[in-house]
Amino acid sequence: MTMGPSVVKEFRALFPLWIATLATIGLDALTGNDTIQQIAVLGYAFGSLALGAYVIGHEHTHRTMAVLLAQPVDRRRLLLIKLGVLTPMLALLSEAFWRITLSEFGEPRPGLALALLPALGGLCVAPWLTMLTRNQLGGMMLTGLVGGWSLITITVLTAKLSDLDFDQAEQLGLAIWVRVMYGFAAVSAVLAWPTFMRLEAIEGAGPAIHLPRWFRRTPGAGGSHPVWLLIAKELRLQQLTFVMAVLFIVGETIRSVLETRGLVPPGGAVGDVLIPVYFGAVALVAGSLASAEERQFGMIESQQLLPMSGRQQWAIKAGVAVVLALLLGLGLPAALIYARGSGDVLAALSNAGPSALVIVALTVCGLYVSSLSSSGVRALALTFPLVAAAYILWVSIAVAVSRFLQSFHAIDELALTVAGVGFTALLLWFAGANHRRTDRSVTRVVWQIGCAAAAIAIGLPLVSAILVLTV
Repeated sequence: MTMGPSVVKEFRALFPLWIATLATIGLDALTGNDTIQQIAVLGYAFGSLALGAYVIGHEHTHRTMAVLLAQPVDRRRLLLIKLGVLTPMLALLSEAFWRITLSEFGEPRPGLALALLPALGGLCVAPWLTMLTRNQLGGMMLTGLVGGWSLITITVLTAKLSDLDFDQAEQLGLAIWVRVMYGFAAVSAVLAWPTFMRLEAIEGAGPAIHLPRWFRRTPGAGGSHPVWLLIAKELRLQQLTFVMAVLFIVGETIRSVLETRGLVPPGGAVGDVLIPVYFGAVALVAGSLASAEERQFGMIESQQLLPMSGRQQWAIKAGVAVVLALLLGLGLPAALIYARGSGDVLAALSNAGPSALVIVALTVCGLYVSSLSSSGVRALALTFPLVAAAYILWVSIAVAVSRFLQSFHAIDELALTVAGVGFTALLLWFAGANHRRTDRSVTRVVWQIGCAAAAIAIGLPLVSAILVLTV
């Protein structure tokens, strides 16, 4: 067996995720915007872990694991080919991230060891956890959760056991955490080999995380209405979103207890980083799972045969994703604020309108990419460059329009809202059309993205002009 076809196969599988992550980092070089920089950081972290999970997980997605393992080839060679293709991709991402994104960071600049951690997690940890769970999305998210929870734990222990102030304790805890993660990555790399040697081609993904029994009624039991059955099906596809919400509740509860006892300061570096990540991630994950996971399970074609119009099915799917993102992204934090008594809920919800629009827009972006993807991991990784590009275009047009409307700030906000709703509705319509089709024409995708960009470039100035003339 020659290595050429195997290398080409792995490269073709990983290339879309890799180029999307590289594009997200590259967009940061076009602007000094802090939001784009944050998107680039998250894109690099999620993209690296997604590549590591997908190098194993795409075999499950395309049902080729049995064919791969049945080849008369040493399994060590198969794994080396996969890692041999993955390694230079992660190395190039790390180089681009170090030279483009981190070069713009203020002091203190993150060290090289910290910058390499996502790539190391994608190379050593994510493939191993994907093999254990037989689920690429689970492998990617579990890798991130191990890193996030270990950072919180080590930071809290360092603050409690040392005599340093909070800032110094956080810096010391971060340094200890980096060393622990390198050790964990080394152990994972060692364990990945025997795990792959014993890997079996079991059809389907690994054990799912089961929702409570009231989410798992037997289809047709009790004369349930078809709409409710479809909603229950959509909620089952969103299991990972519920897991993220549960972990957020646990994390915020622990942080509240620690703040009350004075073990950590209010907020702190950990809270400032992890909480905003949750807000954006829950919307992106909810959108990315909705269509792609159904396609991965081979359910798209059978769903079209149901005695219900495709548009109604899509309305239910999109509605569940958007409502779930709003409830978990806005309602859940407000409920925790009320339960903790740590702030005024009305004050916290004063910006609920703009925040809701952002969450809906992120969810719809995830839905659009999901409608073109064959797995949730792929959709999540490909959503980052779309969000970054849309934000850059949006800000550029908004700044240009605001120069002509300096005395109409209220109208500017209304124009942004109206244009944003129009852009989101257009993208949602395109996503619905893609979901109902099995072919993924490049021409159609380019035309849709062009129309979405035109909606921003033309729609925002046009709405602003109309509002100025009518007020």
